[in-house]
Amino acid sequence: MTDQTQRIAICHLLLRGTRWMPVSVNRKLGPSDRCTPGGAVISAVLCAVIEGDAVVGWTEGSGFMVREIGADGTLAPIDLTPSALALDAGYYDARAAAAGAVGISSLIAERRIHGQKTGNLSPGLRESAFERAEVQILDKLQGHSVVGVLLV
Repeated sequence: MTDQTQRIAICHLLLRGTRWMPVSVNRKLGPSDRCTPGGAVISAVLCAVIEGDAVVGWTEGSGFMVREIGADGTLAPIDLTPSALALDAGYYDARAAAAGAVGISSLIAERRIHGQKTGNLSPGLRESAFERAEVQILDKLQGHSVVGVLLV
């Protein structure tokens, strides 16, 4: 058991081609931030648990976002449908159980939220984002000036 205090580090990354680039945690993303010409804007906000000078894990709050660019040049709004489904899932499952059926709303909501959090990106692309975030965070912990990392 350790007596070191745990902290959280938030790292904001933007996908450019197949490479993750750190960007300010306060940056407002727009059409100029596409991953490829004509592509979507793909970003990651990864939250690490820090003990001392090491990353010891990642929080469930870490996630990826893929946002298309509309015809008017603005980013598509964030889809909150999975969150709304999750809020109602327990109620619908309870109603199904009361009627003698097995409710699956909670399972469906969980899958949709997982898909949204992963951005439906390949595991390799997600893993490279975590690797890049860890490098950025460790640099910050060593006192280097880095972009895209906030220690809380």
